[in-house]
Amino acid sequence: MRREVDLSQTTKLAAGECPYCQNRLSGHTGPAKPEPGDMSVCGLCGGYLKFDDGMRLRALTPADHVELTNNPEVAKMLGVLRDMVTKHRKVH
Repeated sequence: MRREVDLSQTTKLAAGECPYCQNRLSGHTGPAKPEPGDMSVCGLCGGYLKFDDGMRLRALTPADHVELTNNPEVAKMLGVLRDMVTKHRKVH
């Protein structure tokens, strides 16, 4: 069974970096424009990230991890994205 994620919209972000790998983060690709509180995945290391109120991406807190546990749809989507990042790294 193939799992797909809608990656049809890219949103430019204020420059920042991944708190896990220090990759430069300048955009978000997904099904819709992100909002504060939305989660994402670093395109380089696959680290789970969350948009803060200023639309900057930050590392997940323990409470965010609990939120993922309680929201299997979001956890599944982030897992698919992380798998895509991992496969991309192996190809390139």
